[in-house]
Amino acid sequence: MANETKKVIAKNLAAELTPAKAIYFADFSKITARDLTEIRRKMKTQAVKLTVVKNRLALRVLKELTNNDFTEFLKGQTALAISSDDPIAPARIMKGFPQLKVKGAFLEEKIFTKEEFKFLANLPTREVLTAELLTGILGPIYNLISVLDGVMSNLILTLGAMKEAQ
Repeated sequence: MANETKKVIAKNLAAELTPAKAIYFADFSKITARDLTEIRRKMKTQAVKLTVVKNRLALRVLKELTNNDFTEFLKGQTALAISSDDPIAPARIMKGFPQLKVKGAFLEEKIFTKEEFKFLANLPTREVLTAELLTGILGPIYNLISVLDGVMSNLILTLGAMKEAQ
């Protein structure tokens, strides 16, 4: 590959990785072309890009951008799942394809190993977490309103019964 071509590819890869909130490293050697196309299609719906990279080129670009060592993730055939929106979306998609071997991930300025990937893949979506938080906050308030409403209803019924008794 010509030196100018490598520079252009490195520049394009750096442009994709710079705004990324998450980068997942995966070995795709045991996956069929049909499954790889299906993964790419699902990732595209979640604004995730799956790209195959040359390890040395990716290592050089990542080292320049993050000052981290990704050598252990960049061995063999490597694909990068790059997400600029939801950092957990690639993990949820990759979990559904066990033949796609996850090597590790880099998100929130932290490196995650393949063992920690399972934790990431099982995290609920932001919408679910928001709903659970609101339920936790608003639940006691609704219970208090219900109790106060019951007390008020009982007071009104008691006053009405006392009036009829007179």
